[in-house]
This record gives sequence, C-alpha cells and structure tokens, in this order.
Amino acid sequence: MSTAQQPSVTTFLFTDVVGSTQLTDLLGDEGAQDIMRAHNALVRAEVARHGGSEVKAMGDGFMIAFRSVSSALACATGIQRAVEQHNEEQPAREFTVRMGRNPKNVKQNTRFLVLPSERQNYKLTSHN
Repeated sequence: MSTAQQPSVTTFLFTDVVGSTQLTDLLGDEGAQDIMRAHNALVRAEVARHGGSEVKAMGDGFMIAFRSVSSALACATGIQRAVEQHNEEQPAREFTVRMGRNPKNVKQNTRFLVLPSERQNYKLTSHN
C-alpha cells in the first residue's frame, strides 16, 4: 500500500490594488499607506471569514489559498462588497481591487514560492 499523499485541489485567489503607484502620486505617501492598510485589513477579514490561508502578502496584493473554489469565490465577493462599502464611506480614499483565481492540484506538503520581482510568475514546489 502506498503512503504517498494524493493531490487535492487548492484554489488560489490573487488580489491587487489597481494603480497603487498612482495612488502615492495622487495622495502622497501617508494617504496611499492609509489605503493599503484599509485594503489589507478588509482582505484579511474576508480571508478569515471564508477559511482561507494567506500564502503571501505582496505590497499591494495577496496570494491566498482555499480548499474549495466556492470558498475562494465567496471571499472574492466579500472583498468586493467590503471595498464598495469602504469607497462609499470614504470617497476621498477610494480604491479598486483586481482579483483572479487559479485552482491547482497540489500535494499537502507543497511549499509556495513567489518571486517578488515577477508577481505574475507563481511557482509551486514540492518538498518531501
């Protein structure tokens, strides 16, 4: 009998604050940091609410893992609603979040590596 672990589907959700560099030009360092703190807090709250795991924070975005596609989509919807509420309550600190998901077959002991200089290139490596 083999003791090798079977792969399971993990859905990754990626977030990115649209135009984060321009926000600094528009609002200054402190204003842009206020927006990033708001973004980080609302994303982390939704991730916790939907049972996700923060894999990596990348300055103006996150890589988050979920055990199901439906949990990832529910989290993305929650993030959208939270951003809309934030923007209604603080129109001077309005921002937009872009999101994408990617389901992958991974083994339980998989490690996630993200190259900071190439945010679009996410690599999965398995360590035994």
